[in-house]
Amino acid sequence: MKKLMYVMLCVGLGMVLCGTAQANLLVDPGFEGAVFSGDIPLPWIAVPPFPGATVGAETWAARTGTYGMAVYWWSNGGTGSFYQDVAVSAGTSYDYSIYTRRDPGVLAGIVEMKIEWYGDELLGTTSLDITGLIPPEPSPWVQVSLIGEAPAGADVARVMISATAVDKALKFDDSFFDIIPEPATMALLGLGSLFLARRRK
Repeated sequence: MKKLMYVMLCVGLGMVLCGTAQANLLVDPGFEGAVFSGDIPLPWIAVPPFPGATVGAETWAARTGTYGMAVYWWSNGGTGSFYQDVAVSAGTSYDYSIYTRRDPGVLAGIVEMKIEWYGDELLGTTSLDITGLIPPEPSPWVQVSLIGEAPAGADVARVMISATAVDKALKFDDSFFDIIPEPATMALLGLGSLFLARRRK
């Protein structure tokens, strides 16, 4: 009976830890809240802040589901951004990722993924130039990732894609933002898996 309870405890602990590790802090990470083509699905924010001008959800920008977020080149000079604000804890590391693809041809301009850290003011920015990482169609979608640690005093992360003077339509879908598990948590997961594997033998 004690062994059975121990196994159940390990399984339960593993499920809790795995669930925490696989959570997504973003709301509507797949942009499926769009009502129409060019819409900005809340709580995402776009700059410019009106639908159809440089940034908007489009069916032709979807990797999965109905909509993906697009940055267009044919209006506003191909310059725009979209972001979502997420509550964070100072001193904690976070993983931000998103899938992307673009129109064929050589891409001009600059595309960055960013995490802006805010407290009472902007405290810092973690960024990555992904211009050369975005594959042209018909290449498969790729997942680009950025890891950053919330600085002292930070309680909000602005998770962002920013494009400047691009000359191709950019497509983004299936975004992700969550805490990176501490090494101790990962060790517990490993021990739980090892114990369960031994019990099966």
